[in-house]
This record gives sequence, C-alpha cells and structure tokens, in this order.
Amino acid sequence: MAGPELPTPLRVEYQLSADDLTAFKVFSDREGPRLFPEVRWKLGWRRMLLVWGTLSAVLVGLIGLLEWAGLLRSRAALGALLSLPVGMAAGCAAGRLLRRTRLNRLFTAERVRADIKSGRIGPLPHVTMEITPEGVKVRHPGTEVTHYWSHIRRVVSSREAIYLYTTPLTALVVPRRVFSDQAKCRRFHEAALAYWAAGRPEAPGNTQPAVLP
Repeated sequence: MAGPELPTPLRVEYQLSADDLTAFKVFSDREGPRLFPEVRWKLGWRRMLLVWGTLSAVLVGLIGLLEWAGLLRSRAALGALLSLPVGMAAGCAAGRLLRRTRLNRLFTAERVRADIKSGRIGPLPHVTMEITPEGVKVRHPGTEVTHYWSHIRRVVSSREAIYLYTTPLTALVVPRRVFSDQAKCRRFHEAALAYWAAGRPEAPGNTQPAVLP
C-alpha cells in the first residue's frame, strides 16, 4: 500500500537577525510548557513552588535553630526572615505575568543584543535551509548539517516564524519574512509537517537514525 504523497523539497535562504532570536525566545517562554509538558517544571509554576518550598523549609529550620540558641530575640529580625519566601513567591508570580506583556519582549530583546555583543551568542549566520524527505539540510558559510526528521521534536508555526524544535529549548528558526507571500509560507509549513509526520520514529517503516552522524 502506497504511503501519503509528500511535497517536493523546498529551499529558503535568509540572514538570521536579533529580532528573529528575540521572537523565538518570547514564543518559547510563553508556549514551551504547553509544547513540552515533560519540561514544564523548568519553565512554569512547578519550579517556582519547588524553590519556594525549599527556601521556606530552610528558613523554618534556621529560625528554630536561632531561637534554640537564644540568638533570635528581635521580632523585626524574625519578620525579615519570614518575608523572604513571601517576597520570592511574589517576584516569581510577577515574572510569570510579565511573560504575557510587551515588556517581556523588550527585556528579551535587550538580553539578546547583550549576548550577541558579549559573544555568548556567536555571529548570526546567513542560512540556507532545504527540507527534504530525508531531513532538514542547513548550510552556514563553511558548514553543512542534516537534521533527520526523527531528530526533530516539534514543528510549530507562530505569527512571526516557523520553528523546527530539536530540543525543548532550541529550534531551527525560519522567519515568515523570508517568504514573498503567505501562501509560500503555508506551503513550507505544511511540507515540514508532512515530512516530520512521515519521518518520526513511530512512523511505519521509518529507518532514519535518531542521532546525527
């Protein structure tokens, strides 16, 4: 029985920009817990509660120890100690809400520019990308890598780009601006989805390696 008809290879070429990285980080901050539930604790409320609970337990033990030693005689000092976990919880909650505002994008853009200037993020490359039934071929000046579809975790489209996630925190970024019209962008996204669905490890007859050579 013949498998589904797949689209022909598609190729795009573009210069990655700081704005592209900013859009990806903002999108992943907001949607990461939903896209990758297995790492939700790293990105959401579970991490906040774990840290807050640990700090609270340590402070309770410290207060008990100080009182037993007779070193904690001031109510002001006791109040200051108890205010630490409350302040931390409030700060985490405020940060969570900030992710939904435009301020988050401004702060993220500033961090990306600082990382590029300091060298933590290398020079943004000129990218040539081709999606084929085998995988995603990515060429930078002097390098070429093929990411097999079995190595791609998710294929996601946002208002600003198409993201081919290789891990829950990293992705191949294809900005929408590189397409001359929305129809071409939609065709690229649909082709990527079709190839990914056929190339995933659980797809019938799939023999692609899960690890890059």
